[in-house]
Formats: sequence, structure tokens, C-alpha cells
Amino acid sequence: MKCYTIKKGTVVDGIPVDDADGAVHVGEEGRGRQLTLFTIPEGSIVNGEPRLLMDVPGPAVAVVLLIQDHSGYRGGWALEYKGPDGGWLPVAEGRCAQGIAGAMGGGPEYLGVFTVGELTILRTGRLYSEPPTLVVRRKDNGELEVIDQNLEARSFNAGGAFQAALAKLGGAK
Repeated sequence: MKCYTIKKGTVVDGIPVDDADGAVHVGEEGRGRQLTLFTIPEGSIVNGEPRLLMDVPGPAVAVVLLIQDHSGYRGGWALEYKGPDGGWLPVAEGRCAQGIAGAMGGGPEYLGVFTVGELTILRTGRLYSEPPTLVVRRKDNGELEVIDQNLEARSFNAGGAFQAALAKLGGAK
């Protein structure tokens, strides 16, 4: 199964592996935080510097995802899954925090197996022009895409307004 990290709304190949203990860190250590260590399965492929978990044994129809903290400043985030049972299987969960013991915000991090459906990331807090809603889908070729749902809606509405204006001018049929 290919491995990916979703960080700040971007899909990145591989999952970071800690050099000190050789595990995947999910979350953070400290007050208001929770660190979960995920031991890398035997037969997995780890490459590069920094070390990245690139592939783990399993069916090719699935991918392994590390979804890092997506909270806004002084906010949080939630993850929703829409799809058939078993399409998203969380394996490990941790927690990140901003400020002293999370007083400024923070949220969970997830490591899981994703096969089908949609994962929706709902963000709160000060986002500073970053999207409040992100949707993670698998393309037909198995690759992942992250969609800014609000940008897609704005693009759709703008396209409709453009078509309406052309129709009024007699340029669209």
C-alpha cells in the first residue's frame, strides 16, 4: 500500500519516520497533546533522507494516510468520512496543540488505511485565507486529491454566472 501524508491541505508522498526510534509519530508529546508511536510493519519500504515510509505490505487498492493537524490559529478541526463501511480504517490517533496545553487550539492527527469514499476536513479558527473545508478523494488511477470545497463551489458559481451573461449577450446556446 502506498503511503501519503496530508499536511496543510497538500498530499505529499511518504510518511515521516523518526530517526531516533524508527517509528511513525502520530501527534505530539507534552501537556494537552498525545503522541502515539506506530511501529513500521515488516516488509515495508523506507527511503530517503529524511526517512519516509513509502510502502507497506497490503492490497494495492488501499493507501496509508497520515493526516496531520489542520487546525487554524486558536481553532481546531474534525474529520468526517462518507462512504461504505471499511473505506476508512483509523489505525492510530494522536493529538497536537498550539500554545500552553492547547489553550490556543489544536486537534487530532490520524494514521489510517483509506480505500474508497471521501474524507472531509472541517477546520475552525483563524485560517488566514486558507480553506475551511477540504475533501480528500482517490482518483480512478489510485492517486489522492485534496479539493478546496469552497473554491470548487465559487468556481462553479462563477462559471454559471459567466454562462448566464453570455446567454444574455447571445453568445452562448
